[in-house]
Amino acid sequence: MIEAPTPHKTLDTLVTIEGLPEDIFAAEHLLKVVQLMIRHEKDELPVLVFGPAANQHGNHTARYLLRHGIPFEIDKSNTPRREGEQYRMIGAGYASVDPRVQICTFHGGSLVYHLEINKEHIERVASKIPLPKGWQIMIDQ
Repeated sequence: MIEAPTPHKTLDTLVTIEGLPEDIFAAEHLLKVVQLMIRHEKDELPVLVFGPAANQHGNHTARYLLRHGIPFEIDKSNTPRREGEQYRMIGAGYASVDPRVQICTFHGGSLVYHLEINKEHIERVASKIPLPKGWQIMIDQ
C-alpha cells in the first residue's frame, strides 16, 4: 500500500473538480477524466479529476489520491486499484472542449480500468464545472 503524506480529515478539505486548466475554454482541448467517489464515514463525495490526454488515467488518479492524503494500493500494471478503503473509481474517459460550439463533451473510457464515463456522476458534478456563460455539457455514451 502506498501511504499518502497527510491523511484527509473531512470531506470539506477535498476538491470536487481538480486539474482543469485555467485557459481550458479558450481553445480546443482533449483531456482525460477520472470519476471518483471519496468515502468519509457514511458519506461519499463525487470528485472529477482532469489531466492531460497524454498521461494514463492511473497517473491522474494517483496524483489526486496522493495530493489529498488518501492511501491506495497499486495493481500488477503499476496503477492505483479501482477501489480502496477510502475511494472508488466509478468512471473514466475523456473531456473534449470545443469553443467554436461552446460545448464540453464527456465521452469514451479507459482501456486500463475497463470503465466508461459515468453519466450520473457527471450530472451530479456538472454544476461545479466552471463553464463560461452559454456553454453546455454533453455526455456521449
